[in-house]
Amino acid sequence: MIEGYAARLNARKLGFGLRAMVRVNLKDHGKGTDRDFAAFLESAPEVASAFSVSGDADYILEIRTADLEAFAAFIHGRLLPHPQVGQVRSDIVLKTLKDRAGLDLSAV
Repeated sequence: MIEGYAARLNARKLGFGLRAMVRVNLKDHGKGTDRDFAAFLESAPEVASAFSVSGDADYILEIRTADLEAFAAFIHGRLLPHPQVGQVRSDIVLKTLKDRAGLDLSAV
């Protein structure tokens, strides 16, 4: 049940002042496409978390960068030019209301 231990670090104090949620749609789908895009995400240090989701997006990414300039550089320099990316929509986090890393077992 325990998958590991980690320290909770203050991203802002470490220089990661911008957090964004980015919705990505791929141009087409297939086993190789998904695997290649997952490898790209794994290699991108700006991507803190990545989720394959249902709904209007194929993936939702949590992006952490120093500032808006670094975020734009990632979006325009790496994500949008990726050959499998069809559409990108970004939401910049203005304020974090709840951010829990663990699981609440009180309902179990």
